[in-house]
Amino acid sequence: MSSKSLRFEGIFAIAVMLGGGAGPKRRQEDGSRMTLIHPQASANISVSHSGCVTKLNAVLHAEGAQKGALTLFITCNPHHSLHASVLHFINAVKTLRFPTSGSPPLNVSGGYLPQVDFSLDLGQCYLRGNVGKMTSSQTEAVQPSLIVNVTSHCPLLQGTILPQSLALQGLLSVTSCQVTMKSSLRADDEDVSLELIQSCMTPHLSGTITHSFHGLKSQGLPQIISMEAMGPKGSDQAGAVIIKIGRCKIRARRTSQDRRIAHWLWALETDCPVLQAHVNGSVWKHPGGMWTAAMETDLKGRRAFLRVDAKPQPELSVEAVLDHDSPALRALPKSIKLRLSSSSGVHDAEVLVQMEECSLRASGGVMSEPGLQVSLLYNNNCTTIQELGSPNSMQASGSLLLSPASVYSHIFIVKDGKELHTVLTARQTEDQNEAFLNLKHSMPLLRKLGLPVNASLAINSESHNNGSCSFAFNSSAGNQKFSQEFKMEKKLENVRVQSQLKHTVNYLKNLGVPRSYNFQAELGFAEGKIVSLQSQCGDQQAGLRLHLKSFPVLKEMRGTMWHNSSWLHHHGLPLKIEGLGSIKGALSQLQSRAQLSVDGHKLLISGLNVSVADGHLAVLLSYSPTPLNQTRTQHRLDTVLTVQFKGPLRSTSLDIHPQDWRFRLAGEAGGWGTRGGTKEARFTLRHTEHGKTSPAFQVEAWGRLTESELKGSMVVNPELSSSFALIVQGHNSTPRKDLMVNVVHSIPQMLVYLPSQLNLRSQVNQSQSSVAALVELLSGRKKLCAQGELAAIESGYRQTVEVKHSCPQLKPLPRTIAVRTVYEARTWSYLIQQAAVWGSHEFSLSGLYSSPPSLELGNQTLMVQIGGFPRLSSLEMVHESSLHGRLDSILLGWKRQGQVEQVRALSSWSHSEETNETKLELKHPFSSMLSQLSIHILSHSSQRKRSSRHRTHLSWSGVVPVNITLNLNKLNSNVGRACVLVSAQWMAVSSGRGCVSMVQTNLRDHLEHRVELGVCPEQPTLWWSGSHRVISGEELFYTESHLSVPGQLHQSSFTLALTNSSTAQGTNISLYTQSMVGNWSLELESSALSWPHRSGLQVQATLDHSQKIWLNGTLEGHCLRTTAGYMNGSGICEDLSAAVCAGNNHNLRMDVQRREGCRESKTLGSLSLEIANQRLIMKASGCLERLTAAEERFHSLSSQIQKDLMERIKTLQHLLTETIKQSADSRLPQEWSSVPLLVLKQAEALHALQDRGLLSLWLRSSLRHTLTSSLPNFLGQLQQASLLGQQELRRPLATLAGVYQDVKGQRLEAAWKEAVVMWTERLVDVLRAELENPNLRTLSLAGVIALRAALDVACQQTYHWAETRLAMALSGVRKRLASLYKFIPR
Repeated sequence: MSSKSLRFEGIFAIAVMLGGGAGPKRRQEDGSRMTLIHPQASANISVSHSGCVTKLNAVLHAEGAQKGALTLFITCNPHHSLHASVLHFINAVKTLRFPTSGSPPLNVSGGYLPQVDFSLDLGQCYLRGNVGKMTSSQTEAVQPSLIVNVTSHCPLLQGTILPQSLALQGLLSVTSCQVTMKSSLRADDEDVSLELIQSCMTPHLSGTITHSFHGLKSQGLPQIISMEAMGPKGSDQAGAVIIKIGRCKIRARRTSQDRRIAHWLWALETDCPVLQAHVNGSVWKHPGGMWTAAMETDLKGRRAFLRVDAKPQPELSVEAVLDHDSPALRALPKSIKLRLSSSSGVHDAEVLVQMEECSLRASGGVMSEPGLQVSLLYNNNCTTIQELGSPNSMQASGSLLLSPASVYSHIFIVKDGKELHTVLTARQTEDQNEAFLNLKHSMPLLRKLGLPVNASLAINSESHNNGSCSFAFNSSAGNQKFSQEFKMEKKLENVRVQSQLKHTVNYLKNLGVPRSYNFQAELGFAEGKIVSLQSQCGDQQAGLRLHLKSFPVLKEMRGTMWHNSSWLHHHGLPLKIEGLGSIKGALSQLQSRAQLSVDGHKLLISGLNVSVADGHLAVLLSYSPTPLNQTRTQHRLDTVLTVQFKGPLRSTSLDIHPQDWRFRLAGEAGGWGTRGGTKEARFTLRHTEHGKTSPAFQVEAWGRLTESELKGSMVVNPELSSSFALIVQGHNSTPRKDLMVNVVHSIPQMLVYLPSQLNLRSQVNQSQSSVAALVELLSGRKKLCAQGELAAIESGYRQTVEVKHSCPQLKPLPRTIAVRTVYEARTWSYLIQQAAVWGSHEFSLSGLYSSPPSLELGNQTLMVQIGGFPRLSSLEMVHESSLHGRLDSILLGWKRQGQVEQVRALSSWSHSEETNETKLELKHPFSSMLSQLSIHILSHSSQRKRSSRHRTHLSWSGVVPVNITLNLNKLNSNVGRACVLVSAQWMAVSSGRGCVSMVQTNLRDHLEHRVELGVCPEQPTLWWSGSHRVISGEELFYTESHLSVPGQLHQSSFTLALTNSSTAQGTNISLYTQSMVGNWSLELESSALSWPHRSGLQVQATLDHSQKIWLNGTLEGHCLRTTAGYMNGSGICEDLSAAVCAGNNHNLRMDVQRREGCRESKTLGSLSLEIANQRLIMKASGCLERLTAAEERFHSLSSQIQKDLMERIKTLQHLLTETIKQSADSRLPQEWSSVPLLVLKQAEALHALQDRGLLSLWLRSSLRHTLTSSLPNFLGQLQQASLLGQQELRRPLATLAGVYQDVKGQRLEAAWKEAVVMWTERLVDVLRAELENPNLRTLSLAGVIALRAALDVACQQTYHWAETRLAMALSGVRKRLASLYKFIPR
């Protein structure tokens, strides 16, 4: 480290336990005191410093959770910056309305003009600001510009005189010949701006002030104030000053000059009605360098004179005299004298203000050598100025001495005999930094603000080349002191860290912080590694010591932890804990041990011994916890594990010995790990309870295995009187294998699931072509036997499985179950036979499939026979297929009740160059209606003519034979013809036809057709033609159909179109339908529209192109509007509209209007709800006459529309009736016409029920009754109650008297008179002696009568006075009640 630079690196951490030393007595004494945090709390503080970076972190924990945090970060690279954040969750602090978080960052960059960025966050409030420079590229170092931006926002200031949001912006630009200053201030929604520009090319100064403050405007200050001053370029040119305030303009200009001396005369011109005064002024320069300015004004005979003398060299001196008798200057004394002098040598200045009877003098000086020194002297004997808060006398001095390694500063102030003295010193050396601050004062204001009269602060830090460092912090305020010391020492063998805290601060005492706290940590390297931690918090101590040894053969760790805290001991932490752990040797020969002691008691002892070479493993574990109290017995657990895993005989043993029982496990195995020979194993498990010789649970097992024999047994004795035995024997000899298992037990709990004796025998025999197996299970007389065989035959295989049993548990199954399967694969046939026995039932299945390789040998045949069905003796199916003749047949036959029944299906197919023919036939006995069904399809196509014909014939025979023929002719790619011929025995009708004479389509989006429908013999023919399109331009779907009957004038058509006219700005989808019958028509049109902030729906119906009914609905923002209207060709146009709007400022409005002639609108009703200033305002209006007129008009229009519809319905009924009469001999047209005729009759019946229409429902609805009757009556009653309440509040005592009369049944005046009479009678009884005296009787009676009269008069006057005062006090309530509700019935 060089001598010119100092670098301090270090980190220290402090863990403080708050309130840890408080014993029970102390907690009882402090129980009534409320603390900010829990008595058991901890604080973690860390400080790190490296180079020019310093970081401080502090975290406060209480009640197991974080209560607060503080972070401070200071750096100087790349510029000076300060970042701090505070976070707390303390409820007591929250009640003081302090924010839970705050962060004030500050950044400062150097340069000609420093740049400062600062920010402060306090909960929901924040303050942002920056002060910086803005320079141009040409004059970067000479012509800087200064920018200031400050913004703040605090919602907590709502309702106060301070603004919630504040924004301040400022700009100062200096160029070679121009200075510009701009600033703006915005407070909430009000702002003010100032702009000043000074130019030196032509002496010129201009400025503008603009504001929008309501308070300033209410005081008469205009929003815009401008000023402009122009100086003369030369001595013979004129100058002027212009000031514009709103509509008022004031001009001042130079009118003349004297060439002999520098003398200027000025005159004032104004067009302001408020200021009409004569002003004369002059300025001249004396030969000695003194300047004199004089001004005289005359306003309505009131004069004012001002004279100023100024001399800039060699010392600045200014004298001014003001004499006036103007009322506008009544705030100033009539005579004032001002003197100002300054000396440039020692930078002294003096100001003297002398008025009529008092004077004010102030002098000061500044010296820069040998440091900065400042002095100030102030005397004032003016009462007026003293009342403004100015002191009578004040003397102040200060100094600042700076050197590369030290700073010294002091301030001394004496104000009206009260003193303030501060001293600040700082010193820096190569390995030490010191700082000292001292403050003393006797000023009442500072004492009231909480500043102690004597306070000091000292900080000292040291760092050494070997890495050792120390830090000390000492502070005092009166008799309260706080000190913090930290020291870190580095040596060759150890590193030691010490921290000490002491204080006498009452606030910390109330929080539970002990007066002293010591912490020490040490890390040693002498013998292994030693870590030692010690802490002392008041009288309580705690420590931790760890000793680590690490050698190639031995690794050991010892640890001790101790404390003397009664609180920790009460919550379960022992006073002393000791532990030991060691590992000796390598992994092939390892010994380890572990030991743990608590308060001198050995809690845990363990040991491990491993020898890989000998194949030996031993483990020892002993656990002995301390009893919870002295009355309970001590528990103990000992465990020993021994394993021998090498050698011909391998063994393991486990011994677990708790306090009340013992568990032992032993096992050994021999012959394992070698090929061949005999392998044998034994296993023993015993569980013995304390004080008993016989084991409570015992398991013994033995087993032997050779190449041809298996033997084993296991005996389990869970109790003294029960046992379980298992014996296994097995033999292996070619080609036979046997296995026998015997189970015998006397355990009652197992008898439910397992019998007391069970024998299992299994046997497997294997040869070259077969495998046979046998499984037999015996339990007393119960037997279960299963055997099976799988054998290979010459061309397949044979499989047999048989199961027999006599067990009651298997009663749902038959006693005998058998399955037999045979499969044979021959030259070109396959045979499978399967038989099954299920008790007394037998089932058989046989299948044969033949597939000759050539057609000469026969057809492909599949034959299936099934026997064993409950109701059928047999079922047979034969399928035969001929590829040569393309003929397939299926025959299904069965016998039921001795009769043979069959189902037969036959299909054939033939093909030539231009002809395809297909035939299908089906015969079955299931339905007499369709006992025989046939289909014949013939297709002919010509490539030369590019045409095709398709004919399909369908017939079936039954009760009613039917023949259906379909002919399709395709003339070209776009035109075709289709006909259907149906013949059946229906009355006199022999057949019917329907032909599509023309079909034209492009197979994409267009289709046109013409269809002829008729019935034979000749009947009226129906023609149906149409045109259809899909997805063509804006049309999504379009269809148009025409129906006509030859010989009738009425023709019908139907049109439907679905279009999409959407664009990028919105969506528009429309649906249009038109129905025409003869000379009348019905059009229906609906549209759905959608824009980014609006959507709507329109529905319109037009009858005979003259009458139109429409319904519109739109949703825009928070408003829903709907309109329903009617229009006809005679000029009638009416509509009814309703609107509901919800505003963003919590208001709601509903309006219902009617418009006649589609021009003038009349309101039927309106309702508005508004929330403002914590008030709910409701306004409602309506007109019953207009509503009744609208209802009558709706009834008239609906009746007219119903009348027109009834005429159309009767016309349709007439047409359908004529059609039925013309086809009286044909049943089919009559059935086709009866359906629409029935629909028209239902429509006619609905029109006849006029009392169930919309109007009748509305007239009978509860909503109309509420709006027209219930709601006005309720509002009228509410208005009467409001007026009555206002009337009663005008005479409140009279109201109370009326209430008293209603409750008591007696007037208040009569009750008062009775009380006065009773009181008078009691007074007469008291004055009985005076009344009996003849001399005093007359005087006493007169006094009693006068007293009663005076009491009545006083009571009446008091009553009237109290009622008047009470009525005045309740006038605000009466006015509020009057403004609360208003109702005007119409």
